[in-house]
Amino acid sequence: LDPEFTGTATATDDCSLEGETVAVTYVDSEITGECVQTLIRTWTATDACGNQASCEQTITVTDTIAPELIMPDNTSLDITCTAVSYGHLLDFAAGNMSNAHAAIYTNYLRSIFMTNNLLPTGATDNCNDTEIVETHIEVDMDVACPAKAIVKCVFVAIDACGNVSPEEVTQLVVVDETTPHIFCPSDITVACGSDLSPEVTGEATATDNCTGPIDISYTDSPFDTAQCPVSFIRLWTATDECGNTATCEQFITLLEDEDCAVAPSGLTAESQGPNSMLFSWNPVPGSVACRVFGRRAGSSSSITIGTVTGTEPTSIFFQSSQLQNGRDIEWRVICACNMSPLNVTPYSPWTPYTFFYDDDDKSGFTAGKGDDHVNQADDRLLNGLVYPNPTRDQVWLEAAMSEGDLIIVRDLSGQVISSHIAPSEGGLYEINMSGMAAGVYFVQHTDADGNFQVHKVIKTQ
Repeated sequence: LDPEFTGTATATDDCSLEGETVAVTYVDSEITGECVQTLIRTWTATDACGNQASCEQTITVTDTIAPELIMPDNTSLDITCTAVSYGHLLDFAAGNMSNAHAAIYTNYLRSIFMTNNLLPTGATDNCNDTEIVETHIEVDMDVACPAKAIVKCVFVAIDACGNVSPEEVTQLVVVDETTPHIFCPSDITVACGSDLSPEVTGEATATDNCTGPIDISYTDSPFDTAQCPVSFIRLWTATDECGNTATCEQFITLLEDEDCAVAPSGLTAESQGPNSMLFSWNPVPGSVACRVFGRRAGSSSSITIGTVTGTEPTSIFFQSSQLQNGRDIEWRVICACNMSPLNVTPYSPWTPYTFFYDDDDKSGFTAGKGDDHVNQADDRLLNGLVYPNPTRDQVWLEAAMSEGDLIIVRDLSGQVISSHIAPSEGGLYEINMSGMAAGVYFVQHTDADGNFQVHKVIKTQ
């Protein structure tokens, strides 16, 4: 506002002597207004005899220049699918979340940007104070492997006069360079001439840190089908969408017909009451224990319904809130004729069943809450296990879980080390502990009803 920039008043006088000048001075009024500020500058000319004349200059100050954001040196970070709960990211990008869940997940993403310093470090403006504003978070799914998605956080700076800076972006590049986790079926002994298809000998399963189809295939090592006994190795391979692969081996032995060489048969299921079923199968000669597995029809993961021991066991009672009228499930059985060394049958094929129970018909309900089998089944609604334990890298939480279940890892002091949201219904969830210090940790699994279970995990170097 110096007159050098805003202009200087001039004056003339009728009595000036040669060499004399008229003194010109000014006084400024108080500046009024905010973004459009006004200043009245009163100029006064005084001659040698003290005669004065004055005039006013109005100076208007406006701010039309936008501020500028100061960005960090690194504005992009590669991150794994697990770190952004990729299944939730897909729902968020597709608009399949409720407003409440979208708000929660947005805050979850914000925390990742903040933790990794992917924020503007400041802003500059020619006139006044500025405010840094995050305008929105957007997700770009149109990317190619190894990237799976790009999450962008968009920022602007706004000064006190409403001038808005150009947008600046920081981003998380969700990268899939992690191999799937593959789980081979147990080594198995079958009778010579038996069906060797995976439906009988067991199928490998796999999980991946990114949501998407996992291709599971197998190849058998060469063996002479005309010879018996004989053994061969079945090599299972799991391949995710980005071409990352993992393998495991299953050892299959063919022996002359003997106990435990044939899969359980005659699988039947019967509703026993609200949310309860009785699973039955034909006795396996020589068996001393049988384990039953169940899953939602079409699901790729399963849970252990239970294990029964005794002489040629043939049934198990199960109760779960997952058993709802009209729900399609699948189940199968495997039995053991010897526990050490382990000698088991092939798995029975997955057997479908549609659960139905008429609330008006109580005659089929054969077990009350005091039944030990029922109590064990109730415990399984949330109970699970973590393995391997101890671990050096990651652990797997095996439990019946639904989308949105909360999984929290705490240290001995109770401080939260990491938190996770189950991306979908399933039976397995991977927790990466490779970056944690050696020590004792607690993994807490909480479902939507507030039921929870805590597992102690030992992390080694």
